[in-house]
Amino acid sequence: MEQQILRKISHRLRNSHTFSVQRVAVNEVQDESSTARFSSHMNAVLKGFATETRGEAARSHESSHSREGLIAYGGIGTKSQFERHALERFTSDAARQRLNFDYTVHSGCRAYARPYDREYQVGTAEAFGATADGNVMTLAPYDGQSAAGIGFYLTTDEPVLASITPQGTYQWSWFNLQNVLPNVWTTGGTGITIYANSDTEPTLSRQQVLWSASGLTPWSGHTDNGNIADAASPAFGFGSVPLGPALLNMAPGSRYLVWIWCWQLAHFEESDGFLAVLSFTMPSVTVCVGPQISIH
Repeated sequence: MEQQILRKISHRLRNSHTFSVQRVAVNEVQDESSTARFSSHMNAVLKGFATETRGEAARSHESSHSREGLIAYGGIGTKSQFERHALERFTSDAARQRLNFDYTVHSGCRAYARPYDREYQVGTAEAFGATADGNVMTLAPYDGQSAAGIGFYLTTDEPVLASITPQGTYQWSWFNLQNVLPNVWTTGGTGITIYANSDTEPTLSRQQVLWSASGLTPWSGHTDNGNIADAASPAFGFGSVPLGPALLNMAPGSRYLVWIWCWQLAHFEESDGFLAVLSFTMPSVTVCVGPQISIH
């Protein structure tokens, strides 16, 4: 009886329909054009974040009093101790071994590992070699934006609903190494943006804010880390929305470019003792597929 059951299970599995999504290569001309579209979209998104953050920082500065002396070097102890702690933590975040990361690939899913297809950097960011190692990093710009990302192409030969989840970890830190900096503001986060074929506008674009601070108190700082897919903005109303998974209805024969990226915006002077770093490592991406869902 056991053998008969096993044969029936094997027969059912062989004859069951399996949905699939594949990686796809494109020529260099298409690649450069796709990167330019992403760059334009990213600039527009970050410009909006900058306008919003700059306004919030101005309102906070106008309504607040001097906070000098309200904290004792971030609770570390003395000024020199905090400075050593901040510099050591900043250096280790920029150069340390990446966090250990384990995940499970479920039935009906496929993991796509490095190498990826595209890498992108702008401002004080580093993505050189990211297609091979999956690592990107951004540093706080003096007065502007910094971003880095990794892109890869997907296609399918039938209509499917794809669930795309970046696998890996992120980490960020910022430190104020001087006195009160009432005019300094900083914010940063992650993003996922997906283009279909040669469309000028993305099919999906989602950004998460990991931190936002202004009117920095003396010798203050903050740091955090987590899984890329779990990165989420602070919860408001109905709760936070994590970066992944991203759901995408894919059409047969279409080519989709998926960007996973991180970004920073800041306003400070070069003489200000401010440091910030945001990085992530993405060894693979999990794609789960099934039939498309239509809501009538």
